[in-house]
Amino acid sequence: MARINLTGRYMNEKLKRGWTAEDFAAHFSSSVEDFLSALEKNFSTKAVSQMKHRMNKNAKKKECCFTSIVSIQAEETIKSTDGEFTSAINDIEDYSSESQIDILKRRESDLSNLIFSMESEHCDLISLRASQRAEFKCQKQRLASLIEKLEKAKSEFEITFSEWKKTGLEMKTLSASLKQQKLELRSVRKQLQSLQKVFIFAYSSGELEIENNSDVDLTVTTADVAIKFGKLIDLSAVDSLAIKEVRQLARLLLLMKKIQASKVQFELTFENEKLEAAYNDIR
Repeated sequence: MARINLTGRYMNEKLKRGWTAEDFAAHFSSSVEDFLSALEKNFSTKAVSQMKHRMNKNAKKKECCFTSIVSIQAEETIKSTDGEFTSAINDIEDYSSESQIDILKRRESDLSNLIFSMESEHCDLISLRASQRAEFKCQKQRLASLIEKLEKAKSEFEITFSEWKKTGLEMKTLSASLKQQKLELRSVRKQLQSLQKVFIFAYSSGELEIENNSDVDLTVTTADVAIKFGKLIDLSAVDSLAIKEVRQLARLLLLMKKIQASKVQFELTFENEKLEAAYNDIR
């Protein structure tokens, strides 16, 4: 038995020519079973199945062709002379070898190759679609998670936005009320200022007494009094005053400056007429 060396190109060429399993076995000097066994060792199950299918088709075509030739030969033998019989056989051979059978064989081969290619591509697409489906499921889960988070964020935003608007209205209302209260406070202070009167009493003992003072700071430091005293002592208006009276006058003048700056009403009463005269001259 010859060595059976098979390739895809070799098988395709022979199958296009109409070879059957018997033709291959005869070519390799082997049995059909040995040839088919070698075929299964060299090619995939799917490829072997396709090749067997094509070999079976080739066998059927040969059988049909042989039957047709025998029938035509018998008919022509009865009706024709020996020369006509020979002509008929040649015509049949020419027809079978050149026309429809070869065309169909080529068409069958092309279709088989195309179908094989399409089936292979279809298998690849099935595999691709399976991986795409798995990715689609993962993406769908991620999308569902994102949608859930988005819905939650949207709900939280709407709640916060509603509270923000409510707070804004409360601020606006409170701001208007606060403005009104400030205006009223200013009015009340003006009324208090117009009605409030500070009473200052200058006694002959040198003391100063202040009454009804709550808002005005009338603090006078000893240092300020000493400076004012130094400025007054050389004035002729204080010539008739004693030293303690000049100090009293210095303190009084500082107090009155603060009272007048605060624009509150006041009432000044002197127990010492000389002090009052000196105050009126200097102020």
